[in-house]
Parts: sequence; structure tokens; C-alpha cells
Amino acid sequence: MSAFTLRRSVIATAVSTLALGLTACGGEEGGDEQGAAAADLSPQEAVAASVENLGEASYKMESSMTLNGFDFITFTETYEDGLHRSSSDMLWSIIPEATGLTEEEAAYMGDFFTDSHTETITTEDTVYFQFTDENLDAIIAEYGEDAWFTVDLTDGSEFSEVYAQSGAVDLSEQTDKIVSALTDVEETAEGVYTGTLDPDSEVMQELMGSTAGAGAEAGATTEATEVTVTLDENDLLKKMEIVLPETDGMAMTLVSEVTEIGVDYGITAPESTNLHDYEEYQAGIGAL
Repeated sequence: MSAFTLRRSVIATAVSTLALGLTACGGEEGGDEQGAAAADLSPQEAVAASVENLGEASYKMESSMTLNGFDFITFTETYEDGLHRSSSDMLWSIIPEATGLTEEEAAYMGDFFTDSHTETITTEDTVYFQFTDENLDAIIAEYGEDAWFTVDLTDGSEFSEVYAQSGAVDLSEQTDKIVSALTDVEETAEGVYTGTLDPDSEVMQELMGSTAGAGAEAGATTEATEVTVTLDENDLLKKMEIVLPETDGMAMTLVSEVTEIGVDYGITAPESTNLHDYEEYQAGIGAL
């Protein structure tokens, strides 16, 4: 597999997997009622309810992903009142060692495995992106310091379309898909549930960066994926772990955890006035 194919496969798998946890927290309202009701639910229903009953309070979700045992991604998202801000680091520099590339192969790719950082802020009418990656010098030369790239939501654009433009996904939609697709859910300890994602399911194909049937092409899998969900004392989603089947020599594990609820994060648009249309960036430097 070429380094380009490797990187594309890693992006598709990692970003899609992160989606399960990134809208995974909400309000503390109704905790006692939810706890009482949860006792009457099946394991499958309890896991679904843990997402559905999250409410609209503010939260922080912290996620980390390993690739073949190496720390690869850290991701933090804060959310309040329909606004959210995310900060992610992708440690591309570990890929040569993690995937067994030779020194010659890694050297040939040059800056292709430069670590990257992305900030994203979503307000009621705009999504803002800021990138720090192998194109940083080019971004500064073209747009100046502290440049942010924007997508206007008032023109009818859907979040799913915006995320698709930036290589991400509609987090809320993806979360619902994964929870709905879980099968064989059982409670293995108090408040801890395990379930599996069928390799032929639509959501699993998205997770593995493939829309074809399982085993049809590189990147597909014939193995079920195990998901472990832990609920908090109010039976709301607290922690989640996904262990993906090894594919093309890549084994990924994601752990996401709600670390705060009910904090005022004061999420606002960037203070910078150096704003540019994301499509302009995508058609130029972003296409390099």
C-alpha cells in the first residue's frame, strides 16, 4: 500500500471512529428519572437511551486513538448551547515506525508525515477552521498569521456537507448510526455494556473507509468490531472504547470519555479578523 493510500485510509478510519464520542454528553437534568427508567430497559435500549437522554447542557469530551500501539490522535471537544469547539492533533510522524515503513520510504515522502493540528469552531451560522500542518508556511505566506477559514451555514449548507468538505463527518448523525447499529449488546458489569458492529453494516463500512461489501477491497474487514460503553451514575454515556479489526497492518483503538458537564465554556467565533472562505483554501493550498 502506498503512503498516500495509507494516509487516506488512516484519515477515513480515524475521523469516522472519533464521531461516536464527539457528541456524547449532555445535561444532568432528569438523572433520577433516567436511572429508574434504565432499570426497566434491555441492554440494547439502555445504551441507546444513554445517548438520547443526554440533553443540551455543556460538556467536554476527550478522546485518544492509538495506531499499532502508538499514540496517534488526541481530540478534545467542548459543547454548549448548540455551539462547539474542537481541537485535534494527529501525530503523522509516528506512522513510518508504527506501520513498518523503511527509512527510504519515509524519506521519499518528505513532509507527508508532518504532525498536524486543527481547530474548529461552530457557531449558529458559521464553521471556522484553522490548520497547522505541512502547509503552514504556505498558509502564512498566502493568508498571513492567525488565518481562519470559514463555511457559511446560512446558505442552507448542512453540517454533513461541511464536514464532508473538510474530510470529517456529521458527528451527531454518525453517533446515532453507530449506537443504532450495535448488536449482541449485553451488560458485563454494572453500567458497562459491550456490543458489536457487523462488518457488513453501512456504519462499519464508513468506519473502515469503505463503501463496498466486506472483503471486497483493501480496507474492508470480515470481523465484527467490539464496542464497550460505560454509563455514568445518571445512566448517561460516560466512556466508550472501540477496538477496530486489524486492516492492512493497522490496528486502531479509540477511547473517549466525558470529563466535564455543566461548565460555561464561553464558546464564540475567533477574535481574528483574518478570515477567508474555506472553498478558496480547499481549491488552493488545501489541495496540495
